[in-house]
Amino acid sequence: MSGAQLSSYATFLLHPAEAPLAIVLTALSTAAGAAVTPALALLLLGARLPVDAACMARSIVQVVLVPVAAGAGLSASAPVRASVPAFSEALP
Repeated sequence: MSGAQLSSYATFLLHPAEAPLAIVLTALSTAAGAAVTPALALLLLGARLPVDAACMARSIVQVVLVPVAAGAGLSASAPVRASVPAFSEALP
């Protein structure tokens, strides 16, 4: 499990209402990393790093957008069941 997945899961357990924000921020930081990493390499190392934007966009769609869309679709079409109390509610 990657750090981003673990962070989103922990946010969901402790503050379920904040989980969508955590997912959006994770996606934005992933996308920002695509621009920031080559810029830092140029600044600190003096070397240009080639970035295949199409491949990176395809990877982000596969890893982030498809699972989120599938989860949203399943959540919308699934029958409503009794909810489990949030982890934070179980803490003293």
